[in-house]
Amino acid sequence: MRFLLPVVFVLQFALPPATTAPSAPFYGPDFAVRVSPTRPTMVQGGSTSFDLFIDSSQPIVFSLKLEGIPPAVRPDIPKLVPGINTITLSCPPNTPNGTYAIQVTVAGGQNQQTQTFALDITPPKPAQ
Repeated sequence: MRFLLPVVFVLQFALPPATTAPSAPFYGPDFAVRVSPTRPTMVQGGSTSFDLFIDSSQPIVFSLKLEGIPPAVRPDIPKLVPGINTITLSCPPNTPNGTYAIQVTVAGGQNQQTQTFALDITPPKPAQ
C-alpha cells in the first residue's frame, strides 16, 4: 500500500490527460433530398423515371433504399452523387395495376432523408 500513492502520483503526470467527449455527436454532413415528379405514371410492360435531387455541400457516399414497389418492378439506380440522379423503374406486362406509395430513403454518413411519392401503374390503352 505504501507504494500505491507515489505510483498514482507519477502516473498522473506520465500519462496524457483524458480528452473530453464532444458535446454533440457528429453524424456527417447534412444533406436534403427531393423527388420529382411526385406522382409518375407507368404503363404495365413499360417504364418510367423520376429524378432524385440530393443537395449536399460536401461529397459523401450515398446509398439508396426503395420500399413499396411491387416485386416485379425493377429499379435502375445510378451511383448517387450530389445533384440530379435519374432512377428508372421498369415492369413486365403482368404487373398489377394500381397506385403504390414508394418510399425513397437516402443515407449518407449516419444521416438519412426519406421522401414518399405515389407511383401509378396503369393498363395499356387498347389499340384503336
